[in-house]
Amino acid sequence: MARITRVEQALPAIRKKKKVAAYARVSRETERLAHSLSAQVSYYSSLIQKNPEWEYAGVYADEGITGTSTDKRSEFLRLIDDCAAGKIDIILVKSISRFGRNTVDVLKTTRYLKELGVEVRFEEQNINSLSGDGELMLTILASFAEEESKNMSANIKWAKRKNFEQGKMTNAAAPYGYAYDPETYSLVIVPGEAEIVRRIFRYYLEDDYSVYKIAKILNEEGIPSPRNTAWAQANLRRMIQNPVYVGNLLLGKFYSDGPLTQKHKKNHGERPMYYAEGTHEGIIDMETFNRVQEKFKFNTENGCYRGGTQNCFSGSIICGCCRKPFGRSITKFKGGIKEPAWNCKQRTGDRHKCAVVAVKEEELKSICAAVLGLPEFSEESYSELVDHIEVTPDDDLRFFLSDGTVRTHHYPRRRKLRSPRRSADG
Repeated sequence: MARITRVEQALPAIRKKKKVAAYARVSRETERLAHSLSAQVSYYSSLIQKNPEWEYAGVYADEGITGTSTDKRSEFLRLIDDCAAGKIDIILVKSISRFGRNTVDVLKTTRYLKELGVEVRFEEQNINSLSGDGELMLTILASFAEEESKNMSANIKWAKRKNFEQGKMTNAAAPYGYAYDPETYSLVIVPGEAEIVRRIFRYYLEDDYSVYKIAKILNEEGIPSPRNTAWAQANLRRMIQNPVYVGNLLLGKFYSDGPLTQKHKKNHGERPMYYAEGTHEGIIDMETFNRVQEKFKFNTENGCYRGGTQNCFSGSIICGCCRKPFGRSITKFKGGIKEPAWNCKQRTGDRHKCAVVAVKEEELKSICAAVLGLPEFSEESYSELVDHIEVTPDDDLRFFLSDGTVRTHHYPRRRKLRSPRRSADG
């Protein structure tokens, strides 16, 4: 009898397609580089989709972001997250410098991807991160990319310094009231904003408004600030001290501490600064500007500003012991309760250098309303009717009114809030 054996049909093994993505980056936002980035995206999209063994997993692109750090590269971070999620097998990159200019970051990232089984291919250097000599070559070439970044940074700083020496701005960060002209490296006046600047200086100098009140007026009128948000006292204080409004520039106020960290720091003398006069048309005349600086200095020295907070009491409460102005702070009273209060500036912690102590802000408002005969406290009425308040060591609040009269309010509760020690008057 014949023996019959069944022949099984061997099916060809279907190779699983590799999920391939690409990463592209340009570090400066210019029209030419934006076109370059668009070209990279198109090139990689076409390259991946033409390969029958690859499955298109997208192109990740960061525009106008430095490669010295991964922290601010949102697309790069999204790429790494997708690799961890198993969405990508291969990453295509034009060069090591596009992947990163910090040797430590490049090696750390590629090693992490290697652990995930993700391959990174650098086209210009012809390096595969999963190959035997891939990491050695990557280390050497990444070091070159980092050194190149340092040299570029040094050249940019040199160019900026030369521009500063000639009184030229090096970026388009124009202050409020001006627009930047890249052809002349100078500033041109924006008429509508310039009128707001003149109002601010006039309010401060002629109308004797505080920056608190000026900010309140501008916000009530719906006038947008330089950042299109609400006006803040800090904005106004910087504006009225800025010599740009008389046609002069102080250049080099900030500097970067290095190409890798890219941290901007305020220049306190660590780098050269340059004061350039007559670089552009001024909005404010020099006489007005100088008078504003004198007034600002007087207000600051007399306690009108403390910790960025100003209100109608700023600079108007005087210590009767040491004659220094009170400042506002959050004070801890008996029982551990913390409340806004006005203190003598000569106090340090629990050690009292003078015989007066804190006055709670809410109680101070109630006292002011009672002394002035008002149904409730009003900042406008206080500013109009009161010249200043003197707080005496005998617990008296002496109100020196604008009409020349003096009214006194005794505030005995302050002794109980002073310290655990009993006072002399029991």
